[in-house]
Amino acid sequence: MGNEKSKEILQKDLAKKLQQLNEKEQLESLIKDNKIEFEVKGIKYRVHKPNNFEGLQVRKARTKKYIELLKDDTYMLREQLIDLYKGKGIDIEQLEEDIKEIGLQIEDIQEKVAPIPTESKEIISNYEQQVKDLVQKQSEISIRLSELLEYSVENEILEFSNLYLIYNVLEKLEDDKWIKCFKTYEDFLATENETLILEATYNLSMLVFKAKI
Repeated sequence: MGNEKSKEILQKDLAKKLQQLNEKEQLESLIKDNKIEFEVKGIKYRVHKPNNFEGLQVRKARTKKYIELLKDDTYMLREQLIDLYKGKGIDIEQLEEDIKEIGLQIEDIQEKVAPIPTESKEIISNYEQQVKDLVQKQSEISIRLSELLEYSVENEILEFSNLYLIYNVLEKLEDDKWIKCFKTYEDFLATENETLILEATYNLSMLVFKAKI
């Protein structure tokens, strides 16, 4: 599914798309019977909410993968990684606290802005810039934290579960019939159609988002 650079670009594109996902009406028009159809390179695809059987398949695959990773000495649990980084002068727990602290600072500024008259544009603009700077700082710390913990067992399991779920619920239209897009999970991982995976992930995220609103 491409190199690390391609993966990074896909993740950024997905993040941008999810940020744009704020119109409930848009969701309602796209989602039909808990399915979303989309097109990539002239081929029609769709994702659907996983049924109980598919959910069970994901859980079984996740459990099997988790046991495999625990037996593999090249992987570490999150707590082990945190201890390892601490020995090298990197405090993961402090980074997490920094993220929380910045969140509190943002909330504090937002509370200060609330009672200010809308005509006080200069003051409001100053506060807005402070919030933007804090959000940027928080984002940078979050990205660094994600990178540091990327190879923990827990993170590997999360990424595996997400991909396996997409593999399970992604279908394509062939001869007027909806069929499973990939015969095996290995075929899914081997695809070079990164646009398809991005769109499937995005649309599945919309289904999940819809379930929560």
